[in-house]
Amino acid sequence: MRHIWLAPFVLAAIVLITYQPSFRMGFYLDDYYNIERAGRIEESDVLRQIFDPRAQTLWYRPLQGLQFFIAVRLFGANSNAYHLVNIVYHAINVLLVYALAWRISKKWLLGFASAFFYATFTVYISAVNWAAIVEPLLGVPYLLSIWFWWNFLEKEHRRDYVLALVALILALMAK
Repeated sequence: MRHIWLAPFVLAAIVLITYQPSFRMGFYLDDYYNIERAGRIEESDVLRQIFDPRAQTLWYRPLQGLQFFIAVRLFGANSNAYHLVNIVYHAINVLLVYALAWRISKKWLLGFASAFFYATFTVYISAVNWAAIVEPLLGVPYLLSIWFWWNFLEKEHRRDYVLALVALILALMAK
């Protein structure tokens, strides 16, 4: 039974090992645009610049804009920090996939296999290695919305319905 609770640590370690090469990558394509734009936002105007659709020039992604606004202030131009943030998001997503698959199937091994596949899926590499890609950020509230929706379907608590809706709105605000 102990191996069941060891699985999340193994999955997190797999994510760190798999995506460790991204620390040699630096910035790529529109990473520069996002960092430069976030660096120009004044603290007094942050809500308008990030959440007002009329202030957007390429797309409306307020959650990503907020992430870059905070990251620029914390990390400056340290590309490794941005890659670490995406790796952490991916690790959280992997653990959420593990929990969801285990919960829905009621088989921990199926949850582990699903999460292992998701953790190491080679098509997903650019989404984690590329700092400006929003999928790792998007995955957290999206998967949480599924978790809370499943809670609502099982227990019919209004709180779970509201949490699922809030998580879904955050996911939509990410992309």
